[in-house]
Amino acid sequence: MKKINLVFEPAKIYFTILTDSIDVSEYLINVYRNMLVEIEEKYNQIILVKRNNDIYYIQLPNGTSNKVCDLKEVLVIINRFIKKSFKCDLYWPFHGGVVIPKENNGIILCGKSGAGKSTLCTHFYLKGILCPSDDLVWIHKDDFSIIPMPSSINLREDVIDKIELIKNNHKYSFPDIDGNRRWVLSNPNNINQAIQITRVININYNEKYSYLEELNTVEALRIALTNSYSAYNMRLNHEMATKMVKEFKFYQMYYTSGLDGIDQIQKLLEID
Repeated sequence: MKKINLVFEPAKIYFTILTDSIDVSEYLINVYRNMLVEIEEKYNQIILVKRNNDIYYIQLPNGTSNKVCDLKEVLVIINRFIKKSFKCDLYWPFHGGVVIPKENNGIILCGKSGAGKSTLCTHFYLKGILCPSDDLVWIHKDDFSIIPMPSSINLREDVIDKIELIKNNHKYSFPDIDGNRRWVLSNPNNINQAIQITRVININYNEKYSYLEELNTVEALRIALTNSYSAYNMRLNHEMATKMVKEFKFYQMYYTSGLDGIDQIQKLLEID
């Protein structure tokens, strides 16, 4: 059995994954490489994944068991459990990526699944701009600094085909839930300290037109609530979303390409 220890202190994530599946262990090592440790203190949350022919048996720390035949289902179950199992008093999880184009000031990029968060983060990354997370950040409940989730960037198969610089740089691929493949881009931009945020931009890919506009309070609150990650605590979500709208400026952006998106954001930053 392969033993993999994952640790992310700000969110109090301490997991040991035991698996006899090479596919599962390779996926976890590639996606969560910035969270891997060898020390085995405190890791009493064990995820067990055993494979028998074409059947995967998954035992989660909360006692639930799953029996599935598809690798992509296994990966979805593991990912969801890890990301929803944080035990954090000081931070609140928010669904979005973060780029740090200026000193210690970052921008959160949020948007519905398929909007292009990972794609746009990758374009920033390829331009040498820090992009420590494309999916999840923890926002401090008091000072609103953030700590990004230190995982690799996952890109859809069609995105890999469009970004020439990535084709020879990916490390691993795995089945996506839509039947295609998803590629893992190793991300060395791990940030262990809190950073400040100046803006939140809700992004939308569109082939025909591009624009960026500041949102009013009602629309900003809707975006903040839509991307809240704490499904079990709606009271906290409303409280934090309201504070976010008071703390940050919210924008809506439509972009036609990665370079177009970067150009719009950089022009916005020049206002500072």
